[in-house]
Amino acid sequence: MKCPVCKSLEIKELFLKKNFPYFTSPLSSQKLNKLNKILKNKKKTQDLNVVYCISCTHVFLKNIPDTKTLNELYNKFYNYPSPLKKGFEPTRDNKFLKIFNEQKKMFKSQSKVLEIGCFDGYILSKIKSQFNVHGCDPSPGALIGRKQGLNIERSFFGKDTFGKKTFDVIIARHIIEHISDLDNFLKNLTSKISKHGKLILEMPNINFFLKSGLPSVFSLQHIQYFNHSSIEKLLANNGFKILKLKYSDDNLIIFSQKSEIKIKTKYKKSLYFHKRFIKKQKLIEKKISVYFTKNSIKKNQMVIWGAGGFGVGFLKFFNINLNLIKHFVDIDKEKTNCKYYGIKKRIFPS
Repeated sequence: MKCPVCKSLEIKELFLKKNFPYFTSPLSSQKLNKLNKILKNKKKTQDLNVVYCISCTHVFLKNIPDTKTLNELYNKFYNYPSPLKKGFEPTRDNKFLKIFNEQKKMFKSQSKVLEIGCFDGYILSKIKSQFNVHGCDPSPGALIGRKQGLNIERSFFGKDTFGKKTFDVIIARHIIEHISDLDNFLKNLTSKISKHGKLILEMPNINFFLKSGLPSVFSLQHIQYFNHSSIEKLLANNGFKILKLKYSDDNLIIFSQKSEIKIKTKYKKSLYFHKRFIKKQKLIEKKISVYFTKNSIKKNQMVIWGAGGFGVGFLKFFNINLNLIKHFVDIDKEKTNCKYYGIKKRIFPS
């Protein structure tokens, strides 16, 4: 086993969680039936074995999940709320837009912009007056954007997507952490970037999660976990120079450009957070256990606020007894009466 970023063989285990579910988002009864049919003869769980590289500090999954199954599940069941619909405030997207607009001097007016993994095209809708925008996303969200008049290709991105077209700016937000072959992914991106074009990446900042001791970022869908040091190393290895690195809460936003000269890295690496993570996680688990015991939490007495993808992860990481849960609560009304795969508890509106 070697690091997917720097190819080092100096790898250590961060943690191991047995039998982690492939799908962790809530679904309607109808979609759960479809999911059951898809997973009928396939693996429903896999060990979540997270390791890290001593050389470049990159964190990643030791065992790559069945990518074909994950892609099929994303294509058919991804249910992130649409920012283009009323009733949902896209906080993360708006923070990206704020940072993007602060860096607009990097881009020429009416530049050709491609967003990979654009979902419904919310970001594109906000910048279309200034740029010639295109999108690419395999989920049903692409259909929402099309109805708004956005040019979105409903497909996974690959070297043949968009033919011989190139773009002045490529945006890929929360995509790269799902990619197993990082060098090939960047090679395909490079083939679509025009000369002097820019590549903008956004991804979870693993140091944020390691520092807090909270494992909400970890799942079988996330194969890679970057910090400022490891993403710089990956980009440098593939000929990209970082122009600007911005922190947005628990995320990193990288503005980069293809360079014809060898890149010198400048961000310092540190394994401090990696070594402290397990201690903090065990401390949180102990606090939860003490709280349950002290307050005599019994069957159907606990309500969990928030029914996102981490709802199941929280239960798995901290060994929560499902019998204690009465139901989940979420502000997203489209999740009302939905359930998690393998968990019979319903979701109620807040």
